[in-house]
Amino acid sequence: METNRKIVIISDGCEVCMSHSHDLQGNGFTVGFSNQEVTAWGGMVLFKRMLESLEFREAFVRFGIPETTSNRGYPALQLIEQFIVSIWCGACRFAHAEVVRMDSVLCRLFGWPCAAEFKAIMRLFKRFDMLTNERVQMQMYSWLFGKLSGLTKVTLDLDSTVVTRNGVTGNAIMAQKRE
Repeated sequence: METNRKIVIISDGCEVCMSHSHDLQGNGFTVGFSNQEVTAWGGMVLFKRMLESLEFREAFVRFGIPETTSNRGYPALQLIEQFIVSIWCGACRFAHAEVVRMDSVLCRLFGWPCAAEFKAIMRLFKRFDMLTNERVQMQMYSWLFGKLSGLTKVTLDLDSTVVTRNGVTGNAIMAQKRE
């Protein structure tokens, strides 16, 4: 059975003009207007559900991530969530976390009153020394792999290299090393 998908288009100028007309319809879709905010990162709902099913927020308190000492600081949980969401939205450097900061829909989705500037995330990571880093990673990996205990076979690609067996790569293609 085919479902009818609704695509919402927001336009301040056209919304008033089209408010009395019927929605445009096509083969299996409807185009309409709405006053609701939308985000280009709507798929983050699935990521949030994954974090909820893993009980990430409940487990976070056991990780031992250093909290801020400032009364104006953001909670470490929010900074880590915001950092992970930024990466999932394509951030390649700390400054790219501003994409999440400027998206009020994502802030509401994750329950953040407002998103922190990327420098707050950088300050959080500056609180880590080598011992803290190893302790937190051990706690997080133990928790994560404990959640994945039901899987029988897992392939973990850490550095995107192709492992050859007897000089044969199978269907994988090895990249040329650049000098």
